[in-house]
Amino acid sequence: MTAELARAVRRESSAAVMHAWGVSLATVTHWRKALGVEQYNEGTRRLWSLWKAPKLPDECVPFSKAALREKRLAKG
Repeated sequence: MTAELARAVRRESSAAVMHAWGVSLATVTHWRKALGVEQYNEGTRRLWSLWKAPKLPDECVPFSKAALREKRLAKG
């Protein structure tokens, strides 16, 4: 394993390593275990933050009991 590959396995997401080195998920998992890399490393967290849906602003979704009660009464 080269120094650059070891750096990528430690810091990048599994998907990035799979793409860049053309290997399977099983291979990346084996490398990560051998290097003691945690499941959610820096690259994985960055990738998940890009994939997850954006949160609506709090004023768009009223969750107070009073607001919900008013909506129920208005419908009924």
